[in-house]
Amino acid sequence: MSSLKKQILQLATSLIKISSETNNARLQQEIINFIADQLKSFTLERFEKNSRPSLLVYSQKQRPKKFKVILNAHLDVVPGHKNQYLPYVKAGRLYGRGAYDMKTAAAAEIVLFQKLAKKLNYPLALQLVTDEELGGFDGTKHQLQSGVKAEFVIVGEGTELNITTKAKGIYWLKIKVKGKPGHGAYPWRGENAVWKMYRFLSLLKEKYPELRENKWQTTVNIAHMSTPNTTYNIIPDECEVLLDIRYVPEDKDKVLKEIRDLAEFDFEELWLNESIHYVSKTNPYVKRLAYAVDLVTGQPSRFLKREGASDMRHYTDAKIAAVEFGPTGGGIHAANEWVDLESVIKFYKTLERFLTSI
Repeated sequence: MSSLKKQILQLATSLIKISSETNNARLQQEIINFIADQLKSFTLERFEKNSRPSLLVYSQKQRPKKFKVILNAHLDVVPGHKNQYLPYVKAGRLYGRGAYDMKTAAAAEIVLFQKLAKKLNYPLALQLVTDEELGGFDGTKHQLQSGVKAEFVIVGEGTELNITTKAKGIYWLKIKVKGKPGHGAYPWRGENAVWKMYRFLSLLKEKYPELRENKWQTTVNIAHMSTPNTTYNIIPDECEVLLDIRYVPEDKDKVLKEIRDLAEFDFEELWLNESIHYVSKTNPYVKRLAYAVDLVTGQPSRFLKREGASDMRHYTDAKIAAVEFGPTGGGIHAANEWVDLESVIKFYKTLERFLTSI
């Protein structure tokens, strides 16, 4: 095993052992402090919002008005079992909670930053956050609102060494339907809110059918459905659903109108409205990164469209070009999460070639 792989693996293993789950503010602070200790020869700018800590690291004494490049990584993980925080290597793969999403990529970024940040003739930053799994509002977005700027950002999410240039937008809708209560034995004396909601959901499914394969189109997921009813013999007078809508750019201005047109009732409760992500493949930084991928991997780089959201979208809102680019892995949010260590080295070398060529 090369010394570089050993260094990244050792750091990644240490990060995985810290169970920095989304609901554990103490361990999120611990992992930030652990990394800060690794990077104490650099300027460390700490941020915190709603008890969510994040870190911005750079070599200059004061934060530049604009970084040329920011390397972004998140250190929070979804909850896992205790044994998932005991990482191990098998057949060239590192297993453990956060191995792929995304502590190993974070370790590679940290090691690379330590090597290059003081040698480059432009300002480079390392951005480490602890709330991406909850939306990134108190980490990446908070830093942007605090004046952090860049020309280009690489988010180290797993992409199998491809480059993500597009991602769907998000609407979260909370919809309530009112009915009329009554005794369950006499349904004609009331108006069942669940049946009203059922009629709406049936029309919604016709408009946005469930996908059985990956297609670049708008999807609607019924995430939750409930009534305040706690007994069998009452006609429910209210029904509520939570919808998770992932929309493609073409549907941005029409999807909410189409859903409202399907309903027999009014609703206005939009809980979340997150923009689509887009950066042009002809962006000079994107082209340079793609060229570095080609050189390191020996394969032409592919550009991806992603269904899921990441902190990349916050940069789109700030009019800053950003991509996802990361190693190969699998089992994301599952019991057997893993990352391919050889791809991590290629990830590191691609970033190194990119950063030293701009």
